[in-house]
Amino acid sequence: MFRLRPVSAAVMRHAATVAPGRAGFSSGRTWSGPPLPPSGLPPAGLSAPAAFLPSAGGPPGPARAVVPALLDATRRAELEGGDYICPPGEAAYMTREQALALLGGQQLPMWLPGAGPCTEGDGGRLPVLDKFTGEPFAWVPQASREQMLDAVAVIHENSPKTLGALPAWQRRGILLRIAADVRADWRRFATAISLENGKPWRDSITEVMRSIDVLEQSAEVVTAMGGEWRHLDESPRAEGLSYRTQRFPLPLALLVTPFNFPLNLVMHKIGPAIAAGTGFLLKPAARTPVSSMLLGEILARHLPAGCWGIAPCQSSLVGELLADGRVSVASFTGSPAVGLALRQVAHPTLHLVLELGGNAATIVDQSAVRPGPEGAGDIDRLAARITAGGLGQSGQSCISVQRLFVHREHYDALRQALVERFSRVRSGCPFDPATDIGPVVSLDAARRIHQRVRDAIDNHGGKLLAGGVWPGTDEQLDEQATPGGAGCAPGTAGSRCDTIPDPCGGPAVLYPATLLEGVDASAGLAQLEVFGPVVLLQAFDDFDAVLAQVNDSQFGLQAGLFCRDVARIEKAFRVLHVGGLVVNNVSNTRADAQPYGGLKDSGIGREGPRRAIESFSEERVMLMQHID
Repeated sequence: MFRLRPVSAAVMRHAATVAPGRAGFSSGRTWSGPPLPPSGLPPAGLSAPAAFLPSAGGPPGPARAVVPALLDATRRAELEGGDYICPPGEAAYMTREQALALLGGQQLPMWLPGAGPCTEGDGGRLPVLDKFTGEPFAWVPQASREQMLDAVAVIHENSPKTLGALPAWQRRGILLRIAADVRADWRRFATAISLENGKPWRDSITEVMRSIDVLEQSAEVVTAMGGEWRHLDESPRAEGLSYRTQRFPLPLALLVTPFNFPLNLVMHKIGPAIAAGTGFLLKPAARTPVSSMLLGEILARHLPAGCWGIAPCQSSLVGELLADGRVSVASFTGSPAVGLALRQVAHPTLHLVLELGGNAATIVDQSAVRPGPEGAGDIDRLAARITAGGLGQSGQSCISVQRLFVHREHYDALRQALVERFSRVRSGCPFDPATDIGPVVSLDAARRIHQRVRDAIDNHGGKLLAGGVWPGTDEQLDEQATPGGAGCAPGTAGSRCDTIPDPCGGPAVLYPATLLEGVDASAGLAQLEVFGPVVLLQAFDDFDAVLAQVNDSQFGLQAGLFCRDVARIEKAFRVLHVGGLVVNNVSNTRADAQPYGGLKDSGIGREGPRRAIESFSEERVMLMQHID
């Protein structure tokens, strides 16, 4: 059956070095993964969701997930035998009622530089919806144009004299103290993510742990601001000369984040910015600002005043801010349509980092499955990883497995295993431990996904193997997409545009896990970013031809390849026009420390703390003439 096991983030990190599906565990029940920190909380790991990883056991100790007795005995045994650990004495299970008691009904402040917490914004008040019920559970203020421009002026003036003037050891200490405070308040952050985003609570815990890891990694790379010293006596003309380089912080970064990872993707921007000594103004996604507002409480305790701000605002203001010459660098994660449009209006000297999504492919090569009895285990392992890679976060990940190419020799066996797993995936309330995937972000998002699924079936030869059932009413399906929904018109590339300040209302839309085969490459479902729990399955015979099929896309963010042939792995690395190739795992495997970013319409620049710190700083050269 489809086995849902909560797996620790430490296990997920260790999965990069062991066979997928057996991450960190021996055949018994002895913990064989990396050491756990004293707090009992696992450090962050890979982005592949914990919910779908099979496991043979977990680390010993009292810190076990606590699940309700109302579940059937089999399901309860699965969860109680799982491996996700929380702090000693804490329960990994939380009811929705407990979540609302913790965060519901609050008016959260935004954080403007020099002004402290602001509960009133000149741009009005923004309701934040519980994505499962469609009802507001919190409110945040919206900054006006004037408030955002004032924030730019304050940070640009103060950042070089405050954060930018701090020595490396102090910036490192700030990052570690922020990480410690987030760890201490992990429950509130995880609850906020599940309410505002809709992902299962245990996956929200994983996101919090990953966010802590990003902060700690950012603290480690503070020293990457160093430079080099070189003598230039290679030629007679330069004899007696040497140069020294050093990186210096830029004064102001504008950070724009999406809804799908409302805390971790924020940390991927503010962590390296603080490490570099760069002041920042963060605009969180309108649908998921709560976790950012909670983070502001912690930043206010540790960062100098006047060098940072967190404020929701009308997305139409982002272009104007990018055109302001006082903004030195901007880091934007969102839809290709919006990101490429922003590039056109940005100030000519602005350094722009864009992560714009894609329609990621994963290849299962002939060599991925061993002959004989071991092959059945390989098929099961592949099915587990692909299910996780396509359905985690309800498919709302820019590197989610969207296109799956399987060698014809293994096609029938893997197809059957995937159909069985997809048919057992459970959609539901994020706080129900039986839930595998939560709702998609809005009614418009579900409508867009379903319209593309129907188009693929009706017009592009697609055959539905699992899912594909419209979760709403016929009236909802027939309606014109509303402006307050997914933020992108149907048919546009991407679904993470945040162009309207107010999210769409209505109850949750639990779009089912959907698997199709035989979809023509010209279909919108194959060409564009679906951003939903949908995987397209296709057989192939020739390795070179399938590499060309993967490249036949406007996107190039990340691809996965299951393969035991070293020569083919090397060829794929040379030929595939993607920013990252994941070998022997799915395309949506991301280690937070890795350089991460895309090619083509998937963006420019790289994230990951060690690379991102370069984006928030500038290199200067000092040429020195040596004299006696």
